[in-house]
Amino acid sequence: MKKNILLALTTLLSVNTFAINKVIYGKDNRVESRLHPNKNLRILAKSVAARVSQYDIYKDGDQYSFPTRSLSYKMNVCESERFKDQVSLSDCTGFLVGKDILVTAGHCMETKSDCKRNQWVFGFDDTSKRFSQDQVYSCAEVIEQEAKYNLLGYAKDFAVIRLDREVVGRAPLKFRSKGKLSKGSRLAVIGHPVGLPMKTADDGRVKNTYGLTFKANLDTYGGNSGSPVFNLKTLEVEGILIQGKNDFESKEDEICYVSSYAKGKGEKVYKINKIKSLKKLKKAGKL
Repeated sequence: MKKNILLALTTLLSVNTFAINKVIYGKDNRVESRLHPNKNLRILAKSVAARVSQYDIYKDGDQYSFPTRSLSYKMNVCESERFKDQVSLSDCTGFLVGKDILVTAGHCMETKSDCKRNQWVFGFDDTSKRFSQDQVYSCAEVIEQEAKYNLLGYAKDFAVIRLDREVVGRAPLKFRSKGKLSKGSRLAVIGHPVGLPMKTADDGRVKNTYGLTFKANLDTYGGNSGSPVFNLKTLEVEGILIQGKNDFESKEDEICYVSSYAKGKGEKVYKINKIKSLKKLKKAGKL
């Protein structure tokens, strides 16, 4: 059992995306994206992808298969933990902004290996058994990337990549290109917390805004890094989820882990309208 705990902690801390922790604020608001009551958010979720290692996805005839390691197995979470029996497969999230252009967090795309050794899978949800070829894409080129860290966390953290081909059957998301985000704006986030099938949380609000980032009380975890954060009024992407507080804490008298709950400003989001390459692509009519 101690060995399992060490393994869980090593996994948590060794993967760069999971080390940038997130947390739950108040009640855990995460729901399966495909079942969210808001039809608009269900549609937007179709354009969100999970980053999956090439070693965890393999051709199986004309489709792709993947290992079915549960969150409980992978992270040694307690029996009370939500979604503990679901598959934990990915380690980052991204989203479509052009026919073949995807945006994610910069710390999800720091090296050439991050581009070459990972696939981007659309439509990974709690019903997924295998993936079709139209769901799986590779990174062909990193258009722009920054992941600059300071004592307060990531100051710049974004990546814009070109996929190996145009994405089939999924519309690019609209995003803010000008104007300012207002404090108190209602937010939703869609992504893959701790590598789980896609979840949506719509209980967030903008707590503070800064030059390049804003803070929000969104229910997210490591693995949500790169998730699109939506303005619920405009349904546009306001930013990229990049950082937050600790995901898990040990439970007293038990050798397992439970989600951290907190109140406060919490999660850091990089403003999408600060990405120069997206402005250039949009101006050139390529988005």
